[in-house]
Amino acid sequence: MQLEQKYSKAQILEYYINRVYMNHGQYGMATAAKYYYNRSLSQLSLAQIAFLAGLPQSPAGYDPVKNPTGATTRRNEVLNAMLRDKKITQAQADAAKATSISTGLVDRSQTQQTTSVTEKSD
Repeated sequence: MQLEQKYSKAQILEYYINRVYMNHGQYGMATAAKYYYNRSLSQLSLAQIAFLAGLPQSPAGYDPVKNPTGATTRRNEVLNAMLRDKKITQAQADAAKATSISTGLVDRSQTQQTTSVTEKSD
């Protein structure tokens, strides 16, 4: 209640979005967008935004590489909530749900192999 007396709900939400843990040492949704997709939030698809929105509930549990089924289920729950709240249309929800959870993800195994090879040659 003290927070709400000092800050607006929009300010509290913005603070949360910028500070929430998103797995793999990443904090904040903008940072997570760069980490997972190498893009800014404004460049992400609806499916990708919904994935990030659902991730804070269980960042490790909804890891899209280690648990694509769980990540997909959680993303679809977010999409259903957006549809229920009339933030998106049924067609938008259906199209986003048809998108693979791995679409657009940065290939971390490639990045880690390159980093390991570079470190060994130094």
